[in-house]
Amino acid sequence: MSEATTEREGVTLTHARMIVCLEAAWEIDALARALPCMVERVDTADGQAHFLARGVAGRLLRLTSVLMSGLGESDVPTHKLESIINLESGQG
Repeated sequence: MSEATTEREGVTLTHARMIVCLEAAWEIDALARALPCMVERVDTADGQAHFLARGVAGRLLRLTSVLMSGLGESDVPTHKLESIINLESGQG
């Protein structure tokens, strides 16, 4: 028996498979939160890496929130998740 079945309107997951996907999202979330602390903050023009790390981390956090909501919160409309992916709701 397949653990995931694709239907015209969506994917049905077993509980165990959903938990694995959520755990992956949680780990990405934790890494994104740690990322800005890994780059030294420097107040010079060369210190742009810190701001880049913060920007990437922020986007990763938004994407993991979409993934977690998409997998675990059926009351969140798909169009809202799509607007986050497409940056229609801003980046933060």
